Amino acid sequence: MNDTSRLHGIWSASLTPLGPDLSIDVPALIEHSRWHLARGCHGIALFGTTGEGSSFSVGERKAALEAVIAAGVPAASVMAGSGCAALRDTIELTAHAVNQGCAGVLTLPPFFFNNIPQLSAVRFEVRLIERLLKAYPTAIAGLKDSSGDWTSTKQYLDAFPGWRLFTGWDPHLREVVRLGGAGTISGMPNINAASLRALYDNRLKPAAVELEASATTLIKTIDAAPPTAGLRAVLAHYTGKESWLLRRPPLEQNRDQENAIVAAVRATGFKLPPPLNPGE
Repeated sequence: MNDTSRLHGIWSASLTPLGPDLSIDVPALIEHSRWHLARGCHGIALFGTTGEGSSFSVGERKAALEAVIAAGVPAASVMAGSGCAALRDTIELTAHAVNQGCAGVLTLPPFFFNNIPQLSAVRFEVRLIERLLKAYPTAIAGLKDSSGDWTSTKQYLDAFPGWRLFTGWDPHLREVVRLGGAGTISGMPNINAASLRALYDNRLKPAAVELEASATTLIKTIDAAPPTAGLRAVLAHYTGKESWLLRRPPLEQNRDQENAIVAAVRATGFKLPPPLNPGE
């Protein structure tokens, strides 16, 4: 995309709420999207890895995205996950997001071939990114580094100064932005949006040290569970909405593990930012 000015700050890799029949709970997704923006997020990434995008069809993703935007969530504050196992599905979802006016898309090589770096150790090499940027200079806005490996992140920052690099590991947020990166796209704003926004806004102030330490403790506690399971359990506990625990097969629940994560998070003294007030 040509206009990358919107791509900075705290972006939530949003969870996807489900109804009893395991369809997307669109009203809850709209409410959650509005909550993110009201609690400090610069934007929302729908149907990425945290949103379990691969669990939903092309039609479901397109319809949900249209509903969120139609409900008043600014398209410029939304990235749409367009990663699919089939190339043509990815192209269709990408074109749809562009036509809706989204800030961009989050895409990846077919997930079936294990391209999430912390799971497979496969990464985007600098030389490959250089080739892509040369071939598609106006199409690629930036990179989200989900590795959690500072050496990898630093290599990207050094190779592409001033580029829109987002980290997926919040403890690196402050240093990424200091070195010219854009911010974070992560799952933690699903529960911790206000604190991460405060960390971003105060990154050059002494208060950032304590904010970073708190964010690091929380993310390490949550990451003791499989991807998305900890976030879902914490959100369900603090909102009282059991629907956050619902997942499409083959993803499954482990109540003992979920309860242990909730207990550990409570022990940190964590408080969920309040729900929206009427009209907010």
